[in-house]
Amino acid sequence: MKAMIIEDDPVSMKVASAILGKNDFEVYEMTSATKAIDFFKSGMVVDVILSDLMMPEASGFTFLQYIKSEKRLASIPVILCTALSDMESVVKGRRLGAVDYIVKPVDSEILMNKIHKALEHRPGAVLVVDDEPMFRELLRQILEREGYRVVESESVDIALQKLESEKISLILSDVKMPQKSGFELLKSSKEKYPDIPCLLMSGYRSLAGEVHESTEKPDGFISKPFKNIEIIHRIKSMGVSN
Repeated sequence: MKAMIIEDDPVSMKVASAILGKNDFEVYEMTSATKAIDFFKSGMVVDVILSDLMMPEASGFTFLQYIKSEKRLASIPVILCTALSDMESVVKGRRLGAVDYIVKPVDSEILMNKIHKALEHRPGAVLVVDDEPMFRELLRQILEREGYRVVESESVDIALQKLESEKISLILSDVKMPQKSGFELLKSSKEKYPDIPCLLMSGYRSLAGEVHESTEKPDGFISKPFKNIEIIHRIKSMGVSN
């Protein structure tokens, strides 16, 4: 899991970063809202954000307005970090889209409870399974532009681990992969997670017939190459939220 901290006070940054690091988060430290915005403009994403409100250059309000205006970032939960006497600013921040707030100095238990609560309410991710890194990256870019969170896997075994550890709304898997195929992932996922839809993809058009003959039926089949809009339309038609 990836977390961003936006904080201009070195002590507060150190404390929050240490708490998140101990809880197995990969932490990105930003000393200003401007740097955070530049980070996201470079194409990066995170799972949760802890942001101070009063900072030089640009405030936490400016950051909130930016992130909620971007389709690919709008679903990232933002938790505000503020002083005890700053409740008026907290109310304003909540109106701009922040999901919660925490009062300085940061308490470890309170912070992690709020982060876990925020993550529980976010939409599930699309699990992209393909042994080709370039193709996974292509799908990530397509999906993230539409506001979907993406979890990647290069094999069936790793995909099954991701299903255990991540909140997944949809599986998007290639068929032909080393060791185990997309059909095997389909069978295993339907046995344990029957409510998670699974779309299979392949550049081999002959496999469409195998899909129809398989015991476990996927929720759809997509032939490679495909148009970007085809993937998005298919996912939205299945009611998967972003």
